[in-house]
Amino acid sequence: MASCIYNIVELHLVHCQLTSVGIRKIAEAISKLSQPMKTLDISRNSIDEEAEKCLFGCLHKIQDELKVDVNSEFKSKYSKLPEPKPKLV
Repeated sequence: MASCIYNIVELHLVHCQLTSVGIRKIAEAISKLSQPMKTLDISRNSIDEEAEKCLFGCLHKIQDELKVDVNSEFKSKYSKLPEPKPKLV
């Protein structure tokens, strides 16, 4: 999947049991996009600290929405990140 992400505008991987390894590969591919994607939806997947770092590293390539289940610590870190960044849903 990560090898074909370069043409994707929206990616919805809800409740797919993604691991931090999978999220890292997806985030690395998103970072290489020539044009930003609109939405990344990885809600209902477990986000650990490693996955969090990977997501934060590709935000510049997500234009509109990042849909993810988060706790207050994640929200706090996210709020401190520089703009532009997608809306956290």
